[in-house]
Amino acid sequence: ITGPPSGAEAPVDVSPPIELAGEIVDPDEGDTHAYTWTISSDIWDDDLLVQGTSNDRTISELITFSEAGIYEIALTVTDDSGDSHTTSTVNGMPAFVVIYEPDSDGDGVLDKDDDCPDTLEGELVDEFGCSIAQLCPCDGEWKNHGSYVSCIAHVTDDWLEKGLLSEEEKDAVVSDAAQSYCGKKAKPDKGNKGGKKK
Repeated sequence: ITGPPSGAEAPVDVSPPIELAGEIVDPDEGDTHAYTWTISSDIWDDDLLVQGTSNDRTISELITFSEAGIYEIALTVTDDSGDSHTTSTVNGMPAFVVIYEPDSDGDGVLDKDDDCPDTLEGELVDEFGCSIAQLCPCDGEWKNHGSYVSCIAHVTDDWLEKGLLSEEEKDAVVSDAAQSYCGKKAKPDKGNKGGKKK
């Protein structure tokens, strides 16, 4: 087996798929070889078998993994005379890949469970991957400033109950929201306070 490297990591449903590659060593020129890739995992009841034939000395298959897990890889090659050989190593190391569920924004909530992608780095989030700023965006379509502050108060009350914020942290967030311009109408230009232009 020549690839992928031992312990290679990739996210679920990665595109392009993972390429399994091998090289056939056979002194008999012109042989046609039957091969079987065997992919095993503790999360499967049965192994996945990928079979084919080749007249070349190199073989490859593209595999898409739809579940997170550790997958062991073996390759069996059989020549025209029925002689076969199985290997489960790549460069002398065990052949396996690690497939994981991605967390693209690094907020600690996997993409498949994340209702709010693209959370800013370092933002505290709830179990759905949403930060306060995403649940109550400053530039949202608020009826008025009070509506924005009410949203902040509601979310922080919920987070306090869940243990995501302390009482002091909750009060600080609500205070900052009350002092913000979020939800307020744009301040008039100092050069034109609503009067007619001269």
